[in-house]
Amino acid sequence: MTSLTERMREELVRRNYAQTTIHTYLHVVEEFRLFVAKRLDHVTAEDIRRYHAHLLGDRKLAPRTVVQRVAAVRFLYCKTLRRRDMREDLPYPRNYKRKLPVVLSPDEVGRLIDCARNLYHRAVVGYFELQSSPLPTAPCS
Repeated sequence: MTSLTERMREELVRRNYAQTTIHTYLHVVEEFRLFVAKRLDHVTAEDIRRYHAHLLGDRKLAPRTVVQRVAAVRFLYCKTLRRRDMREDLPYPRNYKRKLPVVLSPDEVGRLIDCARNLYHRAVVGYFELQSSPLPTAPCS
């Protein structure tokens, strides 16, 4: 591990990132270093653009995966090396959209409960309905 990736690891730990995120970010940065084949502190904006195009064009990665890779490289340059100018060279993919969770309507919940055939299944469905309801579920004292 180079001194720069060690600094990045320390910065990630200092900011309380999860261990899986730390591992992923360091892996992505190592992959990026191998792609550009030069020291990370000597990378130019053109190298970053080529890497970004490589992820989307050559490797055909999903937008969510590219977002994760961009976030790792962006962290390296914006947070670890404090090179704010690199932020514009690392845009997120345009068609990246966060999906909203599916929320059932009261009618759909009622039909789900009605489909439960025995008492056990009705109890399980009712339990999950209570867990997801906005009402407080604290016990009465």
